[in-house]
Amino acid sequence: MDRIDIHIEVPAVKYRDLADRGEAESSAAIARRMEQSRELQLERYKGTKIHCNAQMTPRFIKKYCELDVSGNRMLELVTDRLGFSPVPTLAFSR
Repeated sequence: MDRIDIHIEVPAVKYRDLADRGEAESSAAIARRMEQSRELQLERYKGTKIHCNAQMTPRFIKKYCELDVSGNRMLELVTDRLGFSPVPTLAFSR
């Protein structure tokens, strides 16, 4: 099995939202935020074999990604009321 099909329903986007030419964040501002994020990660993982968030182990996730009260409420909503599974399920195509 070398393929995974992911199906996600997304709401339709109205044309006026696509055509909106409103003020957008500049590429330079986005680049600055990215650089700040990278620096934060380097400091956070100094002295470990981890270099970025994608390499976090469960121990680091527990330490740095603890949910606050509103985050826990949202997680409860999507799991209990909307029927989302707390464990991702994958459909494999053959």
